[in-house]
Amino acid sequence: GWQPHCCVHATACVFHATLVMASVKLMNFSPTGEKFAHSGPDGILRIWNTISGILEHEYQPSEHLTATTTCVRYSPQKEKKKAAVKSLEASEGNLLAMGTLAGNILIYSPEKREIVATLDHAPPHAVLDITWHTTERLYSLAANNTLVEWDVTSGEKIVSVEVNGGGAICALTKKLFCVTSRSIEVIALLRKSGTVNLKNSYTGHTSLVTQLLPLLVKDAPTRYVISSSQEDRFIYAWDLLSENEEPAGSFMVKDIIGTVAVSALQEGAVTLSATTRTGTLVLFTQHLNGNSQRKVVKSMGKLRVVSEVNGKQTVIPVVSSFFCNDVSSSIIIAYGHSSILKFERMSISDLSGDKEIIRSDPSATAARKPTALAKIVTPLMTKDTFIKGPGYVDVEPTSKVKRKHGDPDGIAALPMEERLNALAIDKTKTGDATQPPKADNVAHLLLQGLHSKDQRILQSVIDHGDKDTIDNTVRRLPTPAIVPLLKHLQLVIRGKGHKSVG
Repeated sequence: GWQPHCCVHATACVFHATLVMASVKLMNFSPTGEKFAHSGPDGILRIWNTISGILEHEYQPSEHLTATTTCVRYSPQKEKKKAAVKSLEASEGNLLAMGTLAGNILIYSPEKREIVATLDHAPPHAVLDITWHTTERLYSLAANNTLVEWDVTSGEKIVSVEVNGGGAICALTKKLFCVTSRSIEVIALLRKSGTVNLKNSYTGHTSLVTQLLPLLVKDAPTRYVISSSQEDRFIYAWDLLSENEEPAGSFMVKDIIGTVAVSALQEGAVTLSATTRTGTLVLFTQHLNGNSQRKVVKSMGKLRVVSEVNGKQTVIPVVSSFFCNDVSSSIIIAYGHSSILKFERMSISDLSGDKEIIRSDPSATAARKPTALAKIVTPLMTKDTFIKGPGYVDVEPTSKVKRKHGDPDGIAALPMEERLNALAIDKTKTGDATQPPKADNVAHLLLQGLHSKDQRILQSVIDHGDKDTIDNTVRRLPTPAIVPLLKHLQLVIRGKGHKSVG
């Protein structure tokens, strides 16, 4: 079977915690809510216009095989843009920062539709979270517990410091940050000395924190931070001005928490929304400074989106939400499956109590739509044409000789010499005889298995014991596929791979 020919660095292992957080951090609304970005399991970044509901474009970084995306974050709105302006041009200048499993950060411009910068944080340690403070200042947190401040304009590191957190990060001011793994710490960044100063700490969650969201107040410093964990059924609000380590507010979800969104803090009141494993949107509202008894806050409303076909209802999961913070207090919800999403804007006041709305399933609608991409086009081939098939094997073109009725194999239309050869049991390999295709490598099959992480495909490839097939396959692999292959082989050797492999 397979034998690795070089050592794989131990830090290249994929941590379970990173994979858990990835699904939550792979989607993000633009600052105005007019755009929605999502990086799918296929490595493709998709950007929707939430007003028209149109998928504007897709982009797949060339590094997608070795640089799996772990988090996606839109840059904040430029200060020169007035908040009252509501147009599509308002979000054109926003950049997207994409953290990767390989320890790099890709700065993507949706306007130019290209990667404008690549920042190396701490390869091969995965980038766990990203936060922006301004359009020029970016902060990233990696799995080796390092926090880096970046000058996006020049692409240079301003400072790199060690922190205790290993889960999520949010910027409060230019100097203050919240960093967390399970407990939550407020730290001050000391750029001259390259260290941090612990300001305060809070109990946090019993499991790894996946999201930290500051409650923004216009023309005032951030006082409250919201935290959530996918393995905890509570969302907590923390008062940064309080010396009490316990949360200032606890919001009970009663299900596995997906994404969390918060409205701007207005007169001490905040509205939260959380998506759950079952695809339900749960809403809360609370005056944080009025919850002196620290009671658990129950939901004010729940929303389910369902499709109805032949009297049978199917849940369409709500995957994310965004508070518009406008006069009508509206919220944008994104619902659907993976790369096929729909968006809807509704008033928060209409979501009190348990609501259920019936909508058409986006995936079913897309499947029924006629598209030119679904048509199979057969190229015109002459007798001298040959095709390179999977594994670089030669596939003979289909004969253009018309077949007679009742002759499905077309043997009757062949010349006498070829008809006799087709009937012969002990065929000899002659230059004129048609030879069956022979696959001497499984490079394409291996690439498909590595890209899709399909264990059945990978097992079928690894089960090959022929040395020539192995050599030909490895020789034809592109360079970006080497690292994923070595990682998979490492799991197999450690006994965490296929049961049938020794």
